[in-house]
Amino acid sequence: MQSLSVILLAACFFSLPVLAEETVGALNAVSGDEILLKNGHILRLAGVKAATPKARAVLNALSSEKPLFITEAIGDRYGRIVALAKSGETSLEEAVLREGMAFVYPGVGGADYDRLFNAEVAARAAHIGFWKTNTFAAPSAAKTLLGTYGFVEGVVSRAERIKNKVYVSLGENRDFTVVIAAKFLRPLRKNGIDALALKGASVHVRGMVVEIPGPGIVLSNLYQLRLAE
Repeated sequence: MQSLSVILLAACFFSLPVLAEETVGALNAVSGDEILLKNGHILRLAGVKAATPKARAVLNALSSEKPLFITEAIGDRYGRIVALAKSGETSLEEAVLREGMAFVYPGVGGADYDRLFNAEVAARAAHIGFWKTNTFAAPSAAKTLLGTYGFVEGVVSRAERIKNKVYVSLGENRDFTVVIAAKFLRPLRKNGIDALALKGASVHVRGMVVEIPGPGIVLSNLYQLRLAE
């Protein structure tokens, strides 16, 4: 959980209320991952991003006119409260993920990403919602994802450190590159991923696909890279 001092700083900077853990009243969903609260603030669900036109209706059915218990609350640069939210015993983040209405979006607030990924995996396996027409692209097809938030799955063909970065190549022809800053190496190891020992492993990576050269993703959050399920 965020320390109170961090929450206080965010609250002062963004003119938001101090909310470490609190019950708030929901008015209605304004998007598939945002809820208008009765106090006038916008609640942005942590760790997920809406992915279908139906996401707003699903989130609204889960939250409209209900008390929500929020945790890990911080303020963001848009003036929103970013937090994990429950309606009764239902995690709103897990609910929209299991319905395929959203995907895990590392970097937006604090979250239990293992729990969120488990919910997403269930939707992927069922091919529902976003995952009915979307999947992880092969490294050789990743050029089509340039400039978008993409999902890539492949076998690591090479991993090497150059100065303060590790370059992980996916595909037989090194079709796709994952760039990992040195600061992420120790946290990744704690998550069971040794970036320099990934050769031969099948991995999932998500994020903005950019020209490296060649298509690739530069990690900004360690949870963007996972061993394939």
